Amino acid sequence: PRHALPWDLLGASPLAARYCLTLEVRFALADATPWAGAGHEVAFSQHPLPVPVPPGAPRTPPRRRVPSPTRELVPASPELRSAEAAPVRILASGAGGSPVRVQTAQGTLLSFDGATGLLAGVRAASGSEVLSAPLAYNFWRAPTDNDTGGVEFMQRWRWVLPSGIALGVGLLPMLPHWLTQGIDCLLGRCGGPPVGSNISFRTLWNRDGWNRLEHLGQGASVAPTAGEGGVVITGETHMCDRVSHKRRATCHTRTHVTPAGQVWISSRVDVHTTLPSVPRVGLRAAVPRWLDSVSWLGRGPHENYADRKAGARLGVHAMAATDMHTPYMVPSENGLRCDVHWMALRREGSGPGLVFTGLPPLSASVSEYTTEQLEACLHDHDLIPSGDKLHVCLDHQHMGVGGDDSWSRSVYPEYLVTGGTYSWSMGVCVLEDGEDVESVARQAATACAANAVAPGERGWAYHFQSSSLHSTPRAVSAGARSP
Repeated sequence: PRHALPWDLLGASPLAARYCLTLEVRFALADATPWAGAGHEVAFSQHPLPVPVPPGAPRTPPRRRVPSPTRELVPASPELRSAEAAPVRILASGAGGSPVRVQTAQGTLLSFDGATGLLAGVRAASGSEVLSAPLAYNFWRAPTDNDTGGVEFMQRWRWVLPSGIALGVGLLPMLPHWLTQGIDCLLGRCGGPPVGSNISFRTLWNRDGWNRLEHLGQGASVAPTAGEGGVVITGETHMCDRVSHKRRATCHTRTHVTPAGQVWISSRVDVHTTLPSVPRVGLRAAVPRWLDSVSWLGRGPHENYADRKAGARLGVHAMAATDMHTPYMVPSENGLRCDVHWMALRREGSGPGLVFTGLPPLSASVSEYTTEQLEACLHDHDLIPSGDKLHVCLDHQHMGVGGDDSWSRSVYPEYLVTGGTYSWSMGVCVLEDGEDVESVARQAATACAANAVAPGERGWAYHFQSSSLHSTPRAVSAGARSP
């Protein structure tokens, strides 16, 4: 039977419907057994709850501070935390391709790449630089064993194969994708097995240059928002293969800096490919290594991917940045966390930092190593941390990892990232020394939901010709397989 629960009993804020409320059911051993003690968790299940927002609910909760273990903090001025704060100042307009620089009423200094319009630097009011490398669009991942497995896997056994099969194994990876598709079509009509589908993802990606993309910025512009006091920075970036110079993706960026100091990045990416999938669609950045504590609302605490996340609990997790890495014997893509509503990186304790939010939720990772390092090294112990930076990937879409076998492309269709248009929004918020991360992240996430985006079936689309958002439904595969 259904029962109505009082609002206070739910312990939910009026913004819960825009944030997250989940019913969790756990199954644990009542008594000790030879293999586990009493209370050992056998299974759990989580179920999102629809929670209506009561009439008159505020749009965003107030930010609050927690005492610093090192010093007392003076509470921030309320007028500087409100939406009615002083207008954002434009310090440099980016003329001639030079950086765009703006300053918020809170004293945060933001810089943007003059070619791409992407966020390039964040200096907190305290003077701390909390962004070590500019945001950049990201489509590549260090190939996994499953990405590499295919007919190429059989090449090491060519010497024991019949000559005809050995010749085919050697030639297939060199054929263009359209030709292998045609071969599969003919074989299918004759009742034969597909062969093109057994060419590895890594071969297909390398052939089309997804591992060697370069950013070609088309210029950025900045303008104040009418009647609000904020500013908008827009830019366009072409992602091209450095060798063939073919355009693989077109990226449009619109960044809105509000008087309250919130940064909303709306992206629309057109992926130009006929391949079954690209590795990922998202953004990457780097932060100072002293931001060594990571917390997030999403799935965890262990790594999880789109096609293997059912065993990862949705909740608030925290760990050291160095523990986000998964030490596979052969380094490759690792450490992703899915369904991330927000992720915060800060100095251990309650120091300054950054909060990233995503709508829809992101897939995010933090690593001491670059993608290039992971791809180049043959053993985990060969990896050397990359200087004074931590590398952050913030994905809108990330291809599954597969694994039914290691000699074919075994990722199911619903976990592929096909060619087409992808749109999403992401928030960036400075975390000042002593501020409560969950409070700041909750405000950032709910403000983004209220002010920045509207949901679509697979994407969140920004209308780049006006200041409103609209949803763009995109077809999804039916009968999705549970990860």
